[in-house]
Amino acid sequence: QALVLTSIGFNIARAIGPALGGLLLAVAGATAAFAANAVSFAFVVVVAGFLLAFPRTQTRIDVPPESFRSAMRIGLAYALAEPVVRSTLVRSAAFFGCASAIWALLPLYVRQVLGLSSASFGLMMGVIGAGAVLGGLMMPQLHRLFSRNNLIMLAGASCSLALVPLAVIPGVMTAYAALLVFGIGWIVGAANLQATVQ
Repeated sequence: QALVLTSIGFNIARAIGPALGGLLLAVAGATAAFAANAVSFAFVVVVAGFLLAFPRTQTRIDVPPESFRSAMRIGLAYALAEPVVRSTLVRSAAFFGCASAIWALLPLYVRQVLGLSSASFGLMMGVIGAGAVLGGLMMPQLHRLFSRNNLIMLAGASCSLALVPLAVIPGVMTAYAALLVFGIGWIVGAANLQATVQ
């Protein structure tokens, strides 16, 4: 549930941020959009500075630090030897390798196939984020109906099926509906793959 909550927070930002960015880009241009993005990092700087201002507690560590190479070698050996981690890594590569194509292709699809502006691209990214938030809210009910493995399989199927209407019936409303379904599948798959390793 903590992983789902984290994903919901991230996807709320994904639902709002691109829509606002696309609108700002369409109204005020690229310079204003980049300036707004730079200003948004001021909040991160303030929070990081505030955290660094706390006094550090001195703790004694008797274990010598491990070298980077050794840590990587042991981590890879563990991942290859542990069946659950190994199978999850294979499934993650398949799921994210295929589903992440939408992030690369959506700008081209919006511009070349639909002939729309950056504001419309921002709205479509927002729809994916809204679908992910909806999927996160549906997760407790889905866990009562399906096992984690079945949810991962269904998430992959829903992400792939959501791309079919984009190719066969190109249109704005079709894209919104398909991307909403894609967002649901994305968070269900991502959260359950992470939870499997946890």
